[in-house]
Amino acid sequence: MYDYLGFTYLGDGGDNEVNLLKGTPGSMTNQMQMDYFGGTDPHYSVDHISAFGGIIFQCEENMGRMVYHKTGNYKVVSSSVVMGALANGDSLNLKPYLLAEMIFKFLDYDPTVAVQEPDISILSAGNFPNPFNVETEIRYQLSGAGHVSVVVYDMLGKRVNHLVNHVQPAGLQTIKWDATNAQGSRVKPGVYFYSIDSGAAILTGKMVLYRIDI
Repeated sequence: MYDYLGFTYLGDGGDNEVNLLKGTPGSMTNQMQMDYFGGTDPHYSVDHISAFGGIIFQCEENMGRMVYHKTGNYKVVSSSVVMGALANGDSLNLKPYLLAEMIFKFLDYDPTVAVQEPDISILSAGNFPNPFNVETEIRYQLSGAGHVSVVVYDMLGKRVNHLVNHVQPAGLQTIKWDATNAQGSRVKPGVYFYSIDSGAAILTGKMVLYRIDI
């Protein structure tokens, strides 16, 4: 057993020891689960690891498999599982979502709310359902009337669709997104972001689109 950069190596794992990876309650992987298809291939061996920081993923025996450690000088994520052997356990396209969450963790960035100016005129925002299959409804509360723009972006920051671009009254507003781009074509499953711009403030939120069966 030895330590390196705040991680503790506890020992080697056995063949087919990991079939399911579970997220950690209260962390960015809360309620997430992913199948692990490493099998007996030595390239996909899974060691037992721990950390002084926290566990991101653990297996059926509650053994740490992906962990993170943060100090005042550095942040590290370590994993004994191979990303290529991860498979979605519940039909969601979780790999890009997981990678995005890890990046946000490293940057100490919360994409749920990004305020452009202190005079906030968007009182609240969210979408339901989330994750969603066919369509989701974006809801937001305006403190006053004014011109509002609602745009959907993909994970790379590319504009996907412009849903709202006109004056709206004060109060609760709703707009549905049917998982299509500006050309009317359905987009691929994955993580998307909506951006609500009232001129005085910008609020963003994350939406997860999973497999569409129509």
